[in-house]
Amino acid sequence: VDPTTFREMAAASAEAGRIVGMRTVEGVTFGAAGGTRGTLRVEIVSPNYFDVLGIRAAAGHLPRAGASPHEGAIAISERLWRTALGADPNLPGRTLTLNGTPLLVTGVTRNFRGVVADRPADVFVPLESARFVDSAGEPPPLRVLVRLPPDVQVPVAEERLRALYAGAAPSLARGSELKVELLPASGGIADARELLDQPLRIALLFGLALLFVACANTGGLLLARFASRREEFAVRVAIGAGRGRLARQLVVEALLVGSLAALAGLAAASVVAPALLRAIPVGAAAPDFDLRLDWRVLTFTGGAGLLAVLIAAGISLWRTLRVHEASTLEVSGGRSIVRSRRRLTHGLIAAQVALSLLLLSAAGAMTRSLMNLREVDPGFDARRGVLVTVDAAARASDAAALADYFRRLHERIAAAPHVAGASLVQFPLLTSAATTGTVDVAGFSPVHDDDRWVRVFFVGAAFLETAGMRLLAGRDIQPRDRAGSERVAVVNETLARFYFGRPELALGRIINADVRIVGIAADARYNTLRDAPVRAMFVPVEQARPRPSMTFVVRPAREQQAAVRAVAEAVRTHDPAVRFRIATMEQQVAASLTRERFVASLAGVLSALALFLSCTALYGAVVYAVAERRAELAVRSALGASRRDIIRLVLGDPLRTAGAGILLGLPAAYLMLRFLSALLFGVGPLDLPTLLAGAVSLLVVTALSAIRPAQRAAAVDPLECLRR
Repeated sequence: VDPTTFREMAAASAEAGRIVGMRTVEGVTFGAAGGTRGTLRVEIVSPNYFDVLGIRAAAGHLPRAGASPHEGAIAISERLWRTALGADPNLPGRTLTLNGTPLLVTGVTRNFRGVVADRPADVFVPLESARFVDSAGEPPPLRVLVRLPPDVQVPVAEERLRALYAGAAPSLARGSELKVELLPASGGIADARELLDQPLRIALLFGLALLFVACANTGGLLLARFASRREEFAVRVAIGAGRGRLARQLVVEALLVGSLAALAGLAAASVVAPALLRAIPVGAAAPDFDLRLDWRVLTFTGGAGLLAVLIAAGISLWRTLRVHEASTLEVSGGRSIVRSRRRLTHGLIAAQVALSLLLLSAAGAMTRSLMNLREVDPGFDARRGVLVTVDAAARASDAAALADYFRRLHERIAAAPHVAGASLVQFPLLTSAATTGTVDVAGFSPVHDDDRWVRVFFVGAAFLETAGMRLLAGRDIQPRDRAGSERVAVVNETLARFYFGRPELALGRIINADVRIVGIAADARYNTLRDAPVRAMFVPVEQARPRPSMTFVVRPAREQQAAVRAVAEAVRTHDPAVRFRIATMEQQVAASLTRERFVASLAGVLSALALFLSCTALYGAVVYAVAERRAELAVRSALGASRRDIIRLVLGDPLRTAGAGILLGLPAAYLMLRFLSALLFGVGPLDLPTLLAGAVSLLVVTALSAIRPAQRAAAVDPLECLRR
C-alpha cells in the first residue's frame, strides 16, 4: 500500500493486530570513519517495526514507536557492524553516511537482517527519514506485515484488514475487486520463494540420486579392495586375530577414507554453492542468500560420507568372519564367498545404472522441453529488438515532471543514430511483472469476478509495430492518443473473442463506459512461452498515471550493437545520473527460460557425474573379475576358446548387470518425469524416445567401460597363466 494509506490503516488497526510497513532500497552508497566505503541494501521501516517483530539490540538502542528520535536516526545490522565497521562498541551515537547524507546510528540489531529472506538488509531507516536515502518523487508502496492477537483467526483478520483498506483508500477499493490474503511470515518474505521452490526441490532430488550413486560406487570399490585382501585377513585369523581386532582395523580404515571424502566434499561445496546460487533462476539479480557451513551442513556431509564407508566396512567384516568360520584356506569356501561378493557388487552397480538412467532421463526430457519452447512463436519479433529499462523514480518530483521526463527521453532515443523506431511500455513482454485491471462490457454478464480481469499494458505510440506484433484489424496506438483526447485501447484476439464472440465485432465498441476499442492485435505470450495467451489490452501511457519506471522498445535500423551503443549514449546524454538497463529482446526470451535451462543444466551435469561414477564402478568390477578368473580364462583358452569367445564372456556380466539396472530404473525414471511434468513442455512422463536414448547410452557406456579389460583378458597366454 502507499505510505499515506498505510498510516491510516495502522492508526485504525487495534482490532486486526499491529501493522508493520516496510520496503527495500537497493544500491545505497555508504561511508564511515576510517575510509570504509561500499554499497548496501536498506529497509525503510515503520516506527513500530522493531517493537512488533521483537528485535533486540546488540549495541545501543533501536528506534521505537512513540519515541522522538533524532531526525535521520538509523539502525544497522550486526553483520555490517562486525564486518565493515570493526564491531566498534562506541559506534552508536556516531554517524554513517548514506547516499552522501550523514545519519545518526542509534543501535545495532542482534542476528537480524530484515524480513526479506532473499534480499537481506544491513541498514534500517525509519519511514519518516526515507527521503535521506530514496528521493523518489512519488513514494513507492510498502509491504505490510501484521502480528495477529492470539484470539483473532486469519479469516477474521483478512476481512478486518479489507475493511481497513477500503476505509483508508475508498477510490482504490471497489467492492468485490479487493481481495486480502494473509500469508505466514515466520520464514520471512521472499519474492523468489515461489519461483525457487520447485527448482530447488528438483535440485535436491537430483543431488540425492547422485549421492546414492556415489555411495554405491564407494561401497563397491571398498568391497573389492577388502575382498582383494582376504588372504591377509585369513592369515590374521589363523595367527589369532579376534573379531574385535579385525573390526577395529576395518572401521579405522573406513573412517579415514570417509573423513577425507567429507573434507573434499566440503571444499568442493564452498566453490560450487556460490556458483549454483548465481545460476538460480530468479531474474536479473541472483538471490542474496546467506550461505554458511553451519552444523547442519557439516552433520549431513560428514554423516553421508561416513555412513557409506561404514556400511561397506561392516559388510566386509561380516564376510571376513564368514571366511573364518568356513575355513578361509579351503578353495570351495573361497569360491562361494567370491560368488556371493560378485552378486553384491553387481547389485551395487545395477543400482548405480538405475539412478544414472533416472538422471539421464530427466536431462533428456528437460533438453527436449527447451527445444520445444524455443520453437514457440512468442507473438512478437524478438530477432533484433532492444529493450532499455529506465528507472526515473529519483529523477522527477511529481507526475507532470515524470511524464515530461519520459517524453523527452523518448524523443531523444527515437532520434538516435541506427534507430529505426522506438516506443515504450511499462512492463516488457515475457516477464513476471504485470498490471491487471477490470473490464465492463455492455451486454456481457460475468459468471465470476475473474471474468472481468484482464492484463493491461501501458504503451507508447506505435508499440505494436515497434515490437513486431501483428495487427489484425483497426489501428495501433498513435501520438494523438494523449491526455484529454478520447480514451482508446487496442485489445488482443483472446479478449475480443471472450467478450464479443468474434474479433471483428469488438472494433469500435466501448468498454468501461468511455474507452473505445480502436484495434485488434494478434495473441502473444505475455509471461512465459509455455503460458496460453490471456485477455490483454494496450492503452496509451499518455492517458494513464505516469509510472516511475518504463521500458523503451527500440527497433534497430541495421546493426543491433551499433543501435545499442547509440541508445545508451542517448540515455546518458539525457540524464547522466539515471539508472538504466539494456538487453536485447532475444535475451529477454532467453531469460524467460532460465528455470527450465537451470534444471536441464543441473540434470545434465549430475547425470554426467553419475555416468562417470558408473563407468569407474563397471571398469573396476570387470578388472577385478578378470583378475579373479584369470586361471579359468586360461583354461578356456587352452581348450580352444577363441579371442572373440573370451571377450563375449567377459562382456556378458557387465552388460547383464547394466540391463538389470535399466529395468530397475525405468519405473523410477517414469516417476521422475511425472514429478517434472510442470516444467516439461511437449514431453510426457512416458516419453519413450527419452527413456530409450538413456537406456542405449548406458549400454554403450557399459560396453566401452568393459571392452578394454575384456581385450586384455583375451590376450592372456594360457601356458604362462597355468604355470603361475
